[in-house]
Amino acid sequence: MASRSLGEPGEASIDALGERLDRNLAAVGKGTPELARRIAETPSRSGIEFVVADDGRLSGSMTDEWGRRCQLASRRRPAEEAQRLASRVKIEQAAVIVVNGFAMGHHVREVLARAKSSALVVVYEPDVALLRAVLERQDHSQWLWDPLLRFVTDAADITALGQLLEGAEGLVSLGVEILDHPPSEKRLGDGPAALAKNLADVVRSIRTNVITTLSQAYVTIRNQLMNLDKYVQ
Repeated sequence: MASRSLGEPGEASIDALGERLDRNLAAVGKGTPELARRIAETPSRSGIEFVVADDGRLSGSMTDEWGRRCQLASRRRPAEEAQRLASRVKIEQAAVIVVNGFAMGHHVREVLARAKSSALVVVYEPDVALLRAVLERQDHSQWLWDPLLRFVTDAADITALGQLLEGAEGLVSLGVEILDHPPSEKRLGDGPAALAKNLADVVRSIRTNVITTLSQAYVTIRNQLMNLDKYVQ
């Protein structure tokens, strides 16, 4: 069975594109409202060829800024490709999983399913225009709302990385694993390396704070117990 081309986004029903995008943005907005706003304000990326793959899943390819044609997922079996990639994740060794590249999103869904709400999944995808184009074409709203799914669009923004991991300090202390999406490697260029370096700095800072807090736990609890009579009165 040959893959079937869907052509440019403009060839599909504008109403259908808008409805899918609205559902997806509503889901994204539950966890990262700022990203949902940016996607809504960003024009959809042109030059993407979407196709229905042999397994019935949506796939596609695009031309990057250097004029190279890049696949966004397997043209034949994107579902199998996504499952194979997600199977590499060692859930028992990491509680934070960084996925480099959203692309069509199939592999991100599989990673979330494999994590089973026991790990924070952080997706690095700097191409907001691509995100919009994909979310117009593919309904991912049933899982994009997951509170353990977060997005990074700027690998150099250390402040944003720190804010992204707020509330997940315990998970960060249990380990971080980075998962590269092979079809996205050429398209992302040096971004993943920059993200890994800055993320390492943020993780070290978080772990230092956690260790400091734990080392003071005995003193804190002792003081609270010694003042227990005052609390009662």
